[in-house]
Amino acid sequence: MRQGEHDSYQSKPSGIPEVALASAVIPAIPVAGMALILGIDRFMSMFRALVNMIGNGVATLVVARWENELDRQTLQTRLA
Repeated sequence: MRQGEHDSYQSKPSGIPEVALASAVIPAIPVAGMALILGIDRFMSMFRALVNMIGNGVATLVVARWENELDRQTLQTRLA
């Protein structure tokens, strides 16, 4: 990357804080509702990460099986 260029793919936890800041100027959204969403977002982020990790593991097993690279004996030993 050249000097002065920005990396547009930076890691962000989620888009909720940006939405909250952008919609803070709209008076129709109650502050209590926004606080509830922001409070839940941290826990939802943890669950999203857990689901991603499980999905990656399942996808790895599916692809290994599809490519006939899955050693069932080793898998049973490691998961037991």
